[in-house]
Amino acid sequence: MSETRTAPPVADAPARDPAHPLPLDDPRPAPGRYLRCRTRGPVPVTALFPAALQQRALADLARVPAMLACFVERLGPHPFDGCALVIADDPVRVPASPGVAVLPSDSIDGSGSCDGVLADAIARQWFARGTEGADARDAWLVPALARYATWLWCEAAGDMTTDALAAAEHARLAGRSAGEARDAPEPEGAPADPRAGRGALLLHALRIELGDVRFFELLQACSLLHPTGAGTTDAFRELVGAFAERPVDVLLDAWLVDAGLPPAPERRRRAQRRHRR
Repeated sequence: MSETRTAPPVADAPARDPAHPLPLDDPRPAPGRYLRCRTRGPVPVTALFPAALQQRALADLARVPAMLACFVERLGPHPFDGCALVIADDPVRVPASPGVAVLPSDSIDGSGSCDGVLADAIARQWFARGTEGADARDAWLVPALARYATWLWCEAAGDMTTDALAAAEHARLAGRSAGEARDAPEPEGAPADPRAGRGALLLHALRIELGDVRFFELLQACSLLHPTGAGTTDAFRELVGAFAERPVDVLLDAWLVDAGLPPAPERRRRAQRRHRR
């Protein structure tokens, strides 16, 4: 069991209330004895967990406010009027509800090892949507956005940079396609999903292509707060085109259409300084 990690302070995001926040349903866990914990802040948090897990749950949830501050800064205002978390022994029995993140109780151990699962579940509150016209080929989008948000939190917490995480994910996917076992680091507890990994690599490639300012504007445009945002692959491609200064169809096709794994996205090296005379 790893030791509990303390994240370095994350600057509080400015209090930017959504113009039209979505109502948050009261979370309804499966039958049993649950404790309810509420925290105040720019994004109020309501957490429900089995009484037997109180000490471990409170330790693992301690970083949620910093995680939310990181996501608000990078992804835009939280789409709901609060963040709800439910830790359940049987997550399948928890009724699905917008804005409610559900975690399995066996992921909670008090050591912070659930950080990846927790960040992924919370990030989906920005992007998960029931979109008409979405089909199987669109199933990569929300997991990819959530995975990249997990990378952003990992970087903000001082664990690994997004560049390092992208390189590790590419090595993992390359090893999988070659039938090899690749042991590459990843955010603790991050769900194993090849679609999410490949999609997150596309997002990192777009970040390099667009630059940070336009890229994070793109992520915010994908949020639930933007009805015209990306809910399908076609809508996402159209949205990317609106933020790109030059055509990016070749880049998008390489990750979304072509079967092979494109080269790992890498930042261009800065031009060497001219030698002084």
